[in-house]
Amino acid sequence: MIAICCMMSFNIVANAGNDKPINVNELPAKAQTLLSKHFKGQKVMLATIESGVVSRSYDVVLRNGTKLEFDKKGNLTEIDCKQGIVPSQLIPQPIKNYLKENYRGEIVRKIELNKKEYEVELANGIDLTFNKHFQLIDIDWSAEKEKPTDFKAKSIRIQHADIISKRQDNVRQDGQKAALHSTLPE
Repeated sequence: MIAICCMMSFNIVANAGNDKPINVNELPAKAQTLLSKHFKGQKVMLATIESGVVSRSYDVVLRNGTKLEFDKKGNLTEIDCKQGIVPSQLIPQPIKNYLKENYRGEIVRKIELNKKEYEVELANGIDLTFNKHFQLIDIDWSAEKEKPTDFKAKSIRIQHADIISKRQDNVRQDGQKAALHSTLPE
């Protein structure tokens, strides 16, 4: 009896997380509609179904590197536009309003949606987390990106270097004028 239970649980674990390639027309209708509406002209390079023990999900990778994930009903659960921009129509309006007010001009690269929260990754490395009522609950920085203090410090270093460079140029010019002036006949 114990051996049978162990074999069954091993079989369940072994089959969980299996990705199987599928055709685009095998995606749920909602997922197909979203792709044709928001990614018209983008070729689907790969579509897979992941069948787990309890749930099923779909992954789609477009030619431009954008990766989309859908739940079993075809609802978008994640969009990662590594080289592009998340289409504005896919960003919930309250989040767009927050971004417009606080991060004007920043590009949204990734959004993860689940029942409890929305995670938004901006191109500048800021990760914003909103609860299901669209209230901001966390701000985090991606490890690969510089933090604001780094930007400020770098900007100050560049400005300082520019000032020093201009002073050195002025000193050289003054020195050349003085040398030229001393060689001129009076």
